[in-house]
Amino acid sequence: MNAWYMYAMKLVHYDLNKRQCYLSELLQTVRLALLPAIYLMENVAMEELIIKQKKSKELVEEAIRCKLKILQNDGVVTSLCAKPRKTGHALFLLGGQTFMCDKLYL
Repeated sequence: MNAWYMYAMKLVHYDLNKRQCYLSELLQTVRLALLPAIYLMENVAMEELIIKQKKSKELVEEAIRCKLKILQNDGVVTSLCAKPRKTGHALFLLGGQTFMCDKLYL
């Protein structure tokens, strides 16, 4: 579940001097509020890079607020940090019998 967060952090840490300015943009692509609560509060919120950058810290704080709202079942969460990604595919199953025979048409 935290693979995207871990990937974003590895990407930034690989060349910290050049990439730390992109941290908040990368964090916006991660659904932080869908991470496990303990991981979000103990690991993500305590990450040194996130604490240092105002925008990144605000993103994580928003994710924590959303997570608490989700856990308390306190209304609908509409923030992007909590919306699951939508798939681009749909599966339709049709079944039944025709009046002429008992063949299944797919």
